[in-house]
Amino acid sequence: MSRASLSRHLTTLAWSVLFATAAIAAYLQIFSIFMLYDDEGYVLLSLNNFARHGALYDRVYSQYGPLFYLVFGGIARLGDFSWTHDLGRFYTIGAWLTTAAASGWITHRLTRSQLAAMASFAGTFGLLWQMTFEPMHPGNTLTPVIALTAAISITAVQQRRMSIVAITLAVAAAVCAMIKINVGVFLGAAGCMWLGLNSTWSGQSSRRWLPQLLIVGGGLIPIVLMGGHLDQPWAGVYAMAGSAAIVATGRLTHHYRQSWVTPPMVFTAIGVALLFMVATVTMTMFSGSSMSGLIRGIILGPLGHADAYHHGFRWRTGTVPLTLFSWGLLTWVLFRYQPNTLSASWLKSIAMGRLGLAGLFIYHACSSPPSTVGFVMTSLAATVGWLVVPLRSKPPERMAATTLLALMLVWQFLHAFPVAGSQIGWGTFLWIPLAVVALHDAGEYLIPPRVKTIATGVSIVGVAALAFCPLQLGWNYFKQSEPLALPGAKHMRMPADLGSAIRIMTRNAALHGEQLFSLPGSYSFNLWTGLPTPNETNVTHWFTLLDNEQQNTIISQLEHGPVTTMIEQHDLVAAKLRPEFVQESPLLNFAEDTFQPVFSLGPLSFRARYLPGRVVLDGAEIFQQPEKSENSAEPILVRIDTALPAGSSVVRIQVALLHGTTSTENPAWDWSADNTRAQIIPIHPNGVTRSDYDPADSRWPLTTHGLTRWHLLPRERLPSADLSKLWLKFIDKNGAVIGEARFIKRP
Repeated sequence: MSRASLSRHLTTLAWSVLFATAAIAAYLQIFSIFMLYDDEGYVLLSLNNFARHGALYDRVYSQYGPLFYLVFGGIARLGDFSWTHDLGRFYTIGAWLTTAAASGWITHRLTRSQLAAMASFAGTFGLLWQMTFEPMHPGNTLTPVIALTAAISITAVQQRRMSIVAITLAVAAAVCAMIKINVGVFLGAAGCMWLGLNSTWSGQSSRRWLPQLLIVGGGLIPIVLMGGHLDQPWAGVYAMAGSAAIVATGRLTHHYRQSWVTPPMVFTAIGVALLFMVATVTMTMFSGSSMSGLIRGIILGPLGHADAYHHGFRWRTGTVPLTLFSWGLLTWVLFRYQPNTLSASWLKSIAMGRLGLAGLFIYHACSSPPSTVGFVMTSLAATVGWLVVPLRSKPPERMAATTLLALMLVWQFLHAFPVAGSQIGWGTFLWIPLAVVALHDAGEYLIPPRVKTIATGVSIVGVAALAFCPLQLGWNYFKQSEPLALPGAKHMRMPADLGSAIRIMTRNAALHGEQLFSLPGSYSFNLWTGLPTPNETNVTHWFTLLDNEQQNTIISQLEHGPVTTMIEQHDLVAAKLRPEFVQESPLLNFAEDTFQPVFSLGPLSFRARYLPGRVVLDGAEIFQQPEKSENSAEPILVRIDTALPAGSSVVRIQVALLHGTTSTENPAWDWSADNTRAQIIPIHPNGVTRSDYDPADSRWPLTTHGLTRWHLLPRERLPSADLSKLWLKFIDKNGAVIGEARFIKRP
């Protein structure tokens, strides 16, 4: 086997191992995490509603663009299936891996280094860990669109196929705008800025104002975008960082500009993009949407989202002085030096800085993987310009491609306004290929040939660390969780305390109601129970995003519709929603006054309008035996209402201790024939004893049919542990868990 052939085989093997590691890590992470704010359930339910009813924005509420619904709702309709948590998460894994692969492709195109491409793949994959928080969210579709747009455009730039670049950027901006309008606007702005600065117009003496207009105008956009929130420190820092990054990158693009783009190319691309948007709007109207609904859903609604709900980013100490110093220094360098004329001392300092930056990123990735997004978000504006500056003379195609990548990055950086959640990773992941390309150049500049083998070995260790850390994180999540075992969530796992609470809430909702409401909107419960919402106007933060007319319509349907129960996140409601929004939201006020608390478990409360005397399915309660003495063999009575599978036989009840967020370990004890007397009473859902009740004590093993009330009289008191941390598991003769119960809190 030749050396070249061996190298190809080793490269293929390395990529296979890296991709498999990432795929396993993605599976372990995404199926072991569930966020109670539940954007996932909202998106899944709205997709299914659109597939059934159409009429997006008029009947089916959404904050997002129509293209997302046309594609994924259309797939569901054509395939005659409904989107579930499992399907949405598998799709998100595919989007996650595609984004990382495109990042690796970009890096390979700019460096011709397989090792650098692997580093970019691993770094991008690790940075996007927040994709586990909101599976199937439109943002998870936008990341591969952005990444593939960058990959295709950069390839076309290197081939000087400017028409392809212009059309790709324009159509991709239209695609993004039809999914999430702000992302499309940012991509369009990046494309316009790069095309304009590299156009034949920019090189004409009569149009010397054009570059300055593009750069200064671009720098003002973050200030205008965040203008209504500049009185809040986080928004002020964000606007400053965004403006500095856009101006610095624009200056660099102009510094290394080429006159390759002609106006007809740009106008043709804009025309193609407009045709695509018109086609999307037309198809949405054919599905039942009105023009007024489309205008409201695509344009007017998103304009008000920043006022309706915002969640700022916590900037790290020193962000402002570091960004301003870096921006000022880079500006001075660009005025002081012509392209490719920096002194050796400057170049060496820049290269050393890149090595230090890489070390800091790897440190964050390995010590605390979630901290990587904060590190990148904080350092992006201060570092992006220095990552573009070439250390050696580069072909014009390479510099043009690098500045395009940087411009796409700094505009997507604004994605985390007004909500800095998963949007941080979605908006900053292009920093990884840009940084890896810059690091590769720094290595070539600093490292002498005689030690390149050592440097390669160190790089391989770094890539392995970047790949291993997400896998270790996923394995930790997996070990600390249990199967959720709910419809459409076969692969999902959760910490035992949260998972059991969710299952018990789900069972009670299915038993006691024909319709399910939630505060805030937690629509995963509707998917798991199969119960409908009052109508299709569903959104997580309905108390701020729905107008009074929409809220009053839901109130009417709750008052006059089927029997409805409500699941509430009581801590969130008490701490934030009730103080801030109850006076402004008629529906929140109605829900709090009308739905009375029945029981709570963990972070969740079950509420209903009329449930006097009704059972709490799988809820356990403890009663002292007042007529017994302290030394009695049966000092307590434990009551459990449950509905085990028909004909099941219980040989023991395992009492396990929940350890916070981890799974149960070392069960405390069992209740069985050896230490517990039991009585099983068949009951109706309202708690009334059925007529076929036999008052005789039951005998272990205990066989049940239908809904029953268990009276358990253990001979020993429960330990001093918090009852809310006890998990009761019904075990059959084969050792299988056939039911569960948790100690609940009554109001």
